[in-house]
Amino acid sequence: MVHKSFHRLNKHLTNEQVRLIEGYANDLPVLLKKLDKVLVINNVTFWEQPVGTLEKIRIQMKAGGKIALTIRPHEKGATDDTIDLIGGQLSPLLANAGFTDVEFFIKPTNPCNIVCALGTK
Repeated sequence: MVHKSFHRLNKHLTNEQVRLIEGYANDLPVLLKKLDKVLVINNVTFWEQPVGTLEKIRIQMKAGGKIALTIRPHEKGATDDTIDLIGGQLSPLLANAGFTDVEFFIKPTNPCNIVCALGTK
């Protein structure tokens, strides 16, 4: 995934607009520059301590920075009801980690919808 992203984002990587870090979210290294945007795709459900991990990420973000937790379930039997349930769980994770202006959006797609919860530091 990181390799593919490097190829797609090459021009942004060379002028330091984007930084890709491979590893576990709860082991995020101390960064020299604060983050202004964080995108988490299809993995927050695997985190052992999601609120604690989100708190660690928030600490390394700029004031006013944005985070997006996005999930498109791929498991067999996932439906749009699954997305509604997930969306209802993602928003409190962000709020409990100290993010404000938390909201979530659902994008209709096939075979089932995508949910994205947004928060601001």
